[in-house]
Amino acid sequence: MQQPSPTEIKSARLEAGLTQTEAATLVHAGLKTWQNWESETGESRKIPLASWELFLIKTSQVNS
Repeated sequence: MQQPSPTEIKSARLEAGLTQTEAATLVHAGLKTWQNWESETGESRKIPLASWELFLIKTSQVNS
């Protein structure tokens, strides 16, 4: 599994029909953390791959 871009993270969240708060709660993160993962600016942080995989599994978006 490779690191998703902020755009990919946002697209997956929108595909799941979730707000940023709901998505953050789903992977046991805070809202500000999720916002940073989606951010295209200098404050952007990479989502841990375990959190990304958990999000994909919980939203039924994981590819086998």
